[in-house]
Amino acid sequence: MELSNQKKTEAKKLNVTTQYLVMADLCAIGYSEADAYAIAYPENIALAS
Repeated sequence: MELSNQKKTEAKKLNVTTQYLVMADLCAIGYSEADAYAIAYPENIALAS
């Protein structure tokens, strides 16, 4: 997943990973934690189940 420079800068300012920021944004707009995790961390999809 390629993120915008704006999101990369925001994550750096907040001292969090970009994946964490993506997950937080998805939860904020109504995704369940499990769905947001699956999208933000696709390499760990087996853990989200």
